[in-house]
Amino acid sequence: MHTGKPPHLKHFDYTGFHRYSLTFCTDQRRAIFHDERVVELVLSQISRAGNEREFAVFAYCFMPDHLHLLIHGESEAADCKQFITL
Repeated sequence: MHTGKPPHLKHFDYTGFHRYSLTFCTDQRRAIFHDERVVELVLSQISRAGNEREFAVFAYCFMPDHLHLLIHGESEAADCKQFITL
């Protein structure tokens, strides 16, 4: 199982009008997304982060132990690294 953060591209600042495909795994790959309340809570946090960091969420897919997101920066200031850490 991969743990930790994947490496970032050294010559790319992850800001602006870019699109990203992101995957977030649960802690120790626990299957917590079977619970609709957990999914609703995570979606509300993703929405909050998108609004705060100027990202549109185009698509998402919850699996039992991970989440896939497709997002798009809506301004020059949209910072994917900050979106991820919110």
